[in-house]
Amino acid sequence: MRKYDLSNVSVLVVDKSDAMRALFRQLLKELNLGTTMIIPSGKDTVEHFNQDTPDLLIVDWVTSDISGLEVIRHVRTDEESQNQYAAIIMMSGLSSYDSIIKARDSGIHEFLAKPLSPKTLYEKVCHVIEHPRNFVRCDGYFGPDRRRSNRPLKQGVEDRRKKEAEPEKPAK
Repeated sequence: MRKYDLSNVSVLVVDKSDAMRALFRQLLKELNLGTTMIIPSGKDTVEHFNQDTPDLLIVDWVTSDISGLEVIRHVRTDEESQNQYAAIIMMSGLSSYDSIIKARDSGIHEFLAKPLSPKTLYEKVCHVIEHPRNFVRCDGYFGPDRRRSNRPLKQGVEDRRKKEAEPEKPAK
């Protein structure tokens, strides 16, 4: 894994736990991440996100008011969202298969299971940097392409990735 200078990366973290917020203050400092804001409220996260437009959002599934999934929905689909393409890492102690799929389908880039370590947090941040994904907009979903491999599609399934890669033709 490569070492990155993350000092220019702005981060907004939401977690309702005082202990987790204190841990994140230390972790983000050790990882030399740039401007950081760490707050307990999902509603405040949406407000700060629209004012400060951070590069990375780390969202706990459970916040002090609205769910982390609701925060992600606001970022990805709200007309007032200032950066619908922001990188989002969701973290949770709920790491069942169904929880991870639900988080993925909300529009996150990565899922981080609690308890976390500095190494796993750094790996998730690096993965977002090293593996950018095209964004997909379709019925009921806007976010990074959920497919992580280039397996062949089932017969009759349209490949939206090819359409996104083609440049738009200028109007005449």
